[in-house]
Amino acid sequence: LHVGQTDLPVEQARQVLASHQVVGRSNHEIEELVESERMGADHVAFGSIYHTDTKGVGRPPQGIERLLLARDAAQTPLVAIGGITAENAAPVIEAGVDAICVTAAVGSAAEPEAAAAKLVKVIEEVGGRI
Repeated sequence: LHVGQTDLPVEQARQVLASHQVVGRSNHEIEELVESERMGADHVAFGSIYHTDTKGVGRPPQGIERLLLARDAAQTPLVAIGGITAENAAPVIEAGVDAICVTAAVGSAAEPEAAAAKLVKVIEEVGGRI
């Protein structure tokens, strides 16, 4: 389960999940990321890294420099999210994230399977894990 800042708190989310299920939480600020970990999130998402039209977030993109700060702050697995495509994923992966989350890069692609394969290739080329 993945929750946002204004969704169900992590503790309450765990009450409806089985003990083996994980909870992640979205974060737009380093302070939120740290708070999400204190709440017991199993992983933390940080973004949006690049401009995205998927969700009207109304905030400027975080960029790689802020992602590096998030990487330094995170004690749990870090997921980069927002505007990530095969064309711009390499610096995100090289920043040391544990995972990337993509929506439009695959879901809105004319050929989603090919788009996913291209992302996998980029991840492998820069030393990420699949």
